[in-house]
Amino acid sequence: MKGIKKHTTAIQSAVLLLLIAALALPAHANRRRFTYIYESAVLPKDVREIELWNTLRLNKKNFYRRLDQRVEYEWGLGGGVQSAIYLNHTSKASMSGSDIETENELSFSNEWKFKLFDAYADPLGLGLYAEWTAAPTELELEGKLLIDKSLTENLFIAFNAVAEVEFITAVEVDEVVTENETKLEFDLGLSYDIGAGFAVGLEGRHHSVMFDVEETDGTERTATFSALFAGPTLSYMGTNWWITATFLPQIAGTADKSTDKLDLVEHQKAEARLLFSFDL
Repeated sequence: MKGIKKHTTAIQSAVLLLLIAALALPAHANRRRFTYIYESAVLPKDVREIELWNTLRLNKKNFYRRLDQRVEYEWGLGGGVQSAIYLNHTSKASMSGSDIETENELSFSNEWKFKLFDAYADPLGLGLYAEWTAAPTELELEGKLLIDKSLTENLFIAFNAVAEVEFITAVEVDEVVTENETKLEFDLGLSYDIGAGFAVGLEGRHHSVMFDVEETDGTERTATFSALFAGPTLSYMGTNWWITATFLPQIAGTADKSTDKLDLVEHQKAEARLLFSFDL
């Protein structure tokens, strides 16, 4: 409990410092219609926002709870470029034998986003996204291709192609071991503005995890775990703030050497995400 309290206090302090640092800056809300899918739009120059993330992941084969929280401070650099820094906190609880084990971790992320074409003014919106994350035992590098389009005045469609490499360092019997994971993801979303600031839609996410495993005979091979998630999304746009929520149950999956209809080894039965953002 002391460790959890320390992490919570650190996040609260970071939020307060970010707010104080940017109180005098102009307001401009840059709405997100989806919680997993990124759109190609970026903030105008010198405009700042705070985004608060909460992602809940529920159950694998056995009891599993994971809460990912992020505090994001993003700003527009002009010329179609946007950057952001994140403070991340992950809390896990899972079944190990007859006991429930808990784990907490803090990490730091930095994102860069480049808008090449506009989803409204050009035939197709196009953007590039890069992010790196550093934690005590992990380093993650992630890249995204962002494609979107305003089909009508109310209808909006977006697609992301994502690649991520994760380097994990662990100590096993006084030996430092480094493991690599490769993740691929394809996301598709459709959103409809129903008026009065509200938009409803659907969001789909196909996520795969690949890493090397060693067989009992000493040979190595690549194990693959993939899952398809799909569910509703709802967003509301205020004057200088917005909020978006998504619920994604797993509807199909493939686990290494398994005939189950879902992957409950590397992926969860369901995920839910809530984003809240306000201008500074």
